Amino acid sequence: MLNLIIHNQSEDQKKAVDVIASENIRILEEAKTGENCYADSQGWLDTEEWAGEENIKRLEEIAKEIRENADAFVLIGVGGSNNAARSVIEALRKDDAPEIIYAGNTLSPDAMNRMMKRLEGKSIYIDCIAKNFETLEPGSSFRILRKYMEKTYGEEAGKRIIATGTNVGLLPMAVAGIDISELVKGARDMQIRVHEESAEKNIAYQYACLRNLYYKEGYRVEMLSSFEPQFRFFYKWWIQLFAESEGKDNKGVFPVAGEFSEELHSVGQFIQDGSPIMFETF
Repeated sequence: MLNLIIHNQSEDQKKAVDVIASENIRILEEAKTGENCYADSQGWLDTEEWAGEENIKRLEEIAKEIRENADAFVLIGVGGSNNAARSVIEALRKDDAPEIIYAGNTLSPDAMNRMMKRLEGKSIYIDCIAKNFETLEPGSSFRILRKYMEKTYGEEAGKRIIATGTNVGLLPMAVAGIDISELVKGARDMQIRVHEESAEKNIAYQYACLRNLYYKEGYRVEMLSSFEPQFRFFYKWWIQLFAESEGKDNKGVFPVAGEFSEELHSVGQFIQDGSPIMFETF
């Protein structure tokens, strides 16, 4: 469970947050219900819709087959298409799971050649996560890997190629040996919490109000940090979500991450004594 602890706030700042919170109740309610103009793309807001019992069972069955037959599982995606899965897999994966190999997130010939060499002699499945192939990186990687699969497995290649369009992170997580049913229960608990709590207690809403306050006070950088290396790829996911969502119309807080303890001895110096441009979420 996430807990928000606010330190070093003056009484004026606390009052300012309260004002922002009260003035924007309408936005909170809109966020809970979803805007009608985006109704066809808001299924992810409801765990029952994107990860109900039947969906979870089906994904676990597919993952079981892959775990039994694969040495490696190639996840093709970039940005939001792979960061959620990678943040969980790199933190919690099981040692007896197939190797998870990431593709579709670079145009580097060297990286592609190294990735293809890792596949040699292995039994592999690939999972292509993309809305379409207008995104260059996953599109080009998939074409190279499809050719490899057809050459290696012939007519059986189709059984080893998976395309994922919804609940994109859960299948790779399950292949990595993670209990996605328990993970979804946690997501469901948070969904209920942020929909039922009052504005004064709603952790997501309070966080948004605080960020808005700091933005109005002139802060333009937010650093997410912790002392746990397992969060390394969670940082990358958080950065992608906030930068891609907020970085529009010449607005937004620039997201960065601090992986402590190591970065205490680099950016840590800037946090303590550098120019006052950032606030830190720990």
